Amino acid sequence: MSIQAGVINLLQDVRDKLGLALIFVAHDLAVVRQIADEVAVMYLGRIVEYGPIASVFDRPKHPYTQALMSAAPIPDPEIERNRERVLLDGDLPSPAERIDGCRFRTRCPLYRILGPEQRARCDADDPQLVTHGDEQVACHHVERNTLIVG
Repeated sequence: MSIQAGVINLLQDVRDKLGLALIFVAHDLAVVRQIADEVAVMYLGRIVEYGPIASVFDRPKHPYTQALMSAAPIPDPEIERNRERVLLDGDLPSPAERIDGCRFRTRCPLYRILGPEQRARCDADDPQLVTHGDEQVACHHVERNTLIVG
């Protein structure tokens, strides 16, 4: 851990002193939150949510981002014990296969509660990033999403 902290501090110092922009790829959400100003969340090689770190971490809009954030541990045992999780069912599709429509729909908790017309859009059209507040989100039904976790 001390080596990781040293590397992160070095990256931050270099970024700040030289005014550099860094692209940092990581799976450790705590590290991402510490080092990033903006974050792009990817699913099967596509960005599903992009925006300022505080907005994406504190108010995730895409169901996949919500599942990631709800899986990250919180150091407060009381909050950790009582918070809701967004669970993903189903198997991860192969990124080598052609996927028509939304790549996330087979695991999406929002897709399961949509009506047939809304599901048909997910089945046929791959959602593109669209601006929602401070973020960009690739979800046809982001405005209907009530899975928000906090």
